[in-house]
Amino acid sequence: MTAGQERDWYAAKLLMECQVEDDQAAPDKRMYEESVVMFRAQSFARAWQGAEEMGLRKQITGRNAYGQIIRWRLVKVLDVCPCLERGSECAEVYCRMMETPGDWDVARVLERYYPEAAGSQADGKRDQNPQRG
Repeated sequence: MTAGQERDWYAAKLLMECQVEDDQAAPDKRMYEESVVMFRAQSFARAWQGAEEMGLRKQITGRNAYGQIIRWRLVKVLDVCPCLERGSECAEVYCRMMETPGDWDVARVLERYYPEAAGSQADGKRDQNPQRG
């Protein structure tokens, strides 16, 4: 980088797979981690490249507290976006727009894109019928 060139802040969303080598592990289950990381880059193209490099650095193999071998693998850089506007005191770290069919309600959006948030507290209210299944 030459003197005077500014680097902007970017956020990248990475999808990592965590493989556990264990005879007891359920063969029909897989573990994934979605993480948002921040870093500086001179351009969007370099930010994407930096996100890939960061994901590759996160590819490690080691043992967990139970002695199992754990392998982390970068599946994909899901998205990169600029953040931290110059001169601002706060910043949006990550955002994405989602286009859905016009007849989808909020519950359907939550079910499709945020299944962990769908259900009893999806709209910020407690479930009035806890017997549903």
